[in-house]
Amino acid sequence: MSDRVPIDEIFSKKMNQTSSLDFATMDEVLGKHRPPQSFDAEKGILCSILIDPDAMEAVRSESVTPSDFHHPHHSSIYQSMLELYEKHEPIDVVTVANHLMINGKLETIGANTLSVIEEFLPTSAAVMSYVRLIKGKSALRRLIAAAKAITEAAYAQNHDVNEVLDQAEQAIMSIRETTAKKGVISLKELSKIAVEKYMALIENRNAVTGIPSGFLDLDKLTAGFQ
Repeated sequence: MSDRVPIDEIFSKKMNQTSSLDFATMDEVLGKHRPPQSFDAEKGILCSILIDPDAMEAVRSESVTPSDFHHPHHSSIYQSMLELYEKHEPIDVVTVANHLMINGKLETIGANTLSVIEEFLPTSAAVMSYVRLIKGKSALRRLIAAAKAITEAAYAQNHDVNEVLDQAEQAIMSIRETTAKKGVISLKELSKIAVEKYMALIENRNAVTGIPSGFLDLDKLTAGFQ
């Protein structure tokens, strides 16, 4: 009689022997690291807005949102500042504190917090550096969240692989678009501009939308140098 053991039994024994070497879950990996953040940069932006009326416009021009602030208190303060700005009301310690109180958030944040933030910096000169810093940290946090979702979808194995790949690509591209440098136009936006320009040319064939060449027949074909 053969002493050979079935291969599946050998494999099963091996798996039991190495069970202590299982891979860590994504939650276990993330739990070992602090999320990307810059506490001082967040305070620097809020301080700049409090001490310089023009700083808010500069910050808004970079599409900074409350979710870009990692600390929940900072996020709430910035949200109040945005709402005051949109109502064309002054932004200072008194008005922000009052807005937070109306929304039931001042007690949680602490009345003294705004005064501490206001005294954090002497000037708002570096506000755009702080903006770039927290936007970068925010993008990294979103990337981590996307990576976790992608990993879970891949492990689940309950969707077509191409669907999972498409979702992964869309998640990464979404983060890329929100962190693109100002002045860089995405392919989607560029296509939209091109279509709109083409339609305008069709509707008004005789119009010269560019720089006239001086040759009428050429301008009719090209609508001028674009």
